[in-house]
Amino acid sequence: MKVIKYVEDKIERKEIDVKVALQRIDELEERLKCIDKQFKDCAWRLRELTKE
Repeated sequence: MKVIKYVEDKIERKEIDVKVALQRIDELEERLKCIDKQFKDCAWRLRELTKE
């Protein structure tokens, strides 16, 4: 019984770790979208400045 409980505990912890990891990935994807937009805005401004 101790072995079963140990394995159940390990599985439960891994599931929690996976949920946290997926949440962190989602957060990072959102940050990357913002950074990508900022980069595109800067690139556009740079092109506009070099036209003059």
